[in-house]
Amino acid sequence: MHRDCLDLVQFHWWDYDVPGMMETAFDLVKLKEKGKIRNISMCNFDTPHLKMMVDAGIQPVSNQTQYSVFDRRPEKALLQYSREHDVYSFCYGALSGGFLAERWIGEAGGL
Repeated sequence: MHRDCLDLVQFHWWDYDVPGMMETAFDLVKLKEKGKIRNISMCNFDTPHLKMMVDAGIQPVSNQTQYSVFDRRPEKALLQYSREHDVYSFCYGALSGGFLAERWIGEAGGL
């Protein structure tokens, strides 16, 4: 990529039961301290796990999460917690994965 420093690295941990999440997150912090990463972000972190990161001193700039008219789970606690800790929220799936797009209107569907 011909870059000395990445502007943003999104950290995603698929299964919280798999060991090593915090160790890996602290590896990203070390890379940030060395100037290799400018910002650390989370991807798909729920409120308890985002809190684990913040409580450990890892300050993500953002968290990208599923949020749509059909999936409003972030409204339960995540959005408020994020606001209180200066973590920007980015959503994906706002149009339910494209199912509200014009292309799907009137289609039979079936996944």
